[in-house]
Amino acid sequence: MKIALVTGCKTLWRAEGLDEEGFGLKTGEIQVRLVPRFYRPTEVYTLARDASRTKKALSWQPKTSLKELYPMMMEAAFRRNRDELCF
Repeated sequence: MKIALVTGCKTLWRAEGLDEEGFGLKTGEIQVRLVPRFYRPTEVYTLARDASRTKKALSWQPKTSLKELYPMMMEAAFRRNRDELCF
């Protein structure tokens, strides 16, 4: 998980599928758990594609790289959920 690289969290994964949970190695607390109301069984995991056609068609260039975007996304998520963090 690239997010783990941003947060520095070390996670132990147990179980698989709908029962999978991620535990913090330092605390032993659950850091990641499936929330059924947000689960999408038809989730698409291959959304990252080559943007060269888009760049060419729209004369567009991204201003932010994915490497820069991950920390920005984590910061925003932490701010939104500050009171509910479990690690």
